Amino acid sequence: MRINIEELKSKIKPRLRPITWRDYDNTLVLLDQRKLPFEEVYVELRDPASTADAIRQMVVRGAPAIGITAAYGMVLAVATAMNQHLMKP
Repeated sequence: MRINIEELKSKIKPRLRPITWRDYDNTLVLLDQRKLPFEEVYVELRDPASTADAIRQMVVRGAPAIGITAAYGMVLAVATAMNQHLMKP
């Protein structure tokens, strides 16, 4: 029996992306793992405080994912500080 890989791919739901960084607007997008497996909901985070809250509220779970999310929180902190510095007269 020969398997058509393209046909099989079209029947399988695309893989979930638990953590995504959007460069164009400096946004961290997390798959809200509290909603799984019944819903696929994403949370958009644009500042370090909301990133810390997402970790505390268990939006993201598992040591590696928490570590990656915390690292992106630091990126958001640096971006926020740089924006504030650049906006000063």
